[in-house]
Amino acid sequence: MRNLRKVICGVMAVVSMATGMIGVSADETKWETHYVSAQNGLNCRIKPSTEDSEIIKVFPKGTELQVIGVDETGKWYEVWDGETQGYCYGTYFVDNKEDLDKQEVASDSNGKTKGKYLGRFKITHYCPCYTCNGSNSGRTAWAGQIIPGQTIAVDSSVIGKLQWVYIDGYGYRRAEDCGAFGGNHIDVAVPTHSMALDMGVVYKDVYLAE
Repeated sequence: MRNLRKVICGVMAVVSMATGMIGVSADETKWETHYVSAQNGLNCRIKPSTEDSEIIKVFPKGTELQVIGVDETGKWYEVWDGETQGYCYGTYFVDNKEDLDKQEVASDSNGKTKGKYLGRFKITHYCPCYTCNGSNSGRTAWAGQIIPGQTIAVDSSVIGKLQWVYIDGYGYRRAEDCGAFGGNHIDVAVPTHSMALDMGVVYKDVYLAE
């Protein structure tokens, strides 16, 4: 628990040297409240890492958690749900409960409802080449060949495998691939490497297609 930046007012903490965990008094502490946004639930770990860090609980989507600190990287939140204290990856939270069920009533150009709002996502681009994929096979993780204009790579704990989504400015895309990233990040397949470079990084609203 090194270099935690506490968002605590009047914290009463008892550090156990044996476990390395912090016990806090909920009655005497004011914390920030966030809600789990991961579609398939969020792992809570004993340490701020996915390596050699035991999963001690899985919080379902919508779980209200008190964020009592962050690790030195700023990526892992130290959380408390009234029973369990541990670390969760900070990407999988929203600040307001209403955002979990936000619905988009506007339609696309064909009059089809966009679907359930998932949030603001980082959008990057890749192509079937060796540089982007580490091979020339052009194959996805879950659906055969990469199809530019259809295939996207996602974190499957945020967007399910083979799920269709609507990305503002792009239209409908299907989660057919994965990548070395996590959270609200989508890698969009395009035809060429030069196009992938030219399109760069953008941020777009994303919806779960109905």
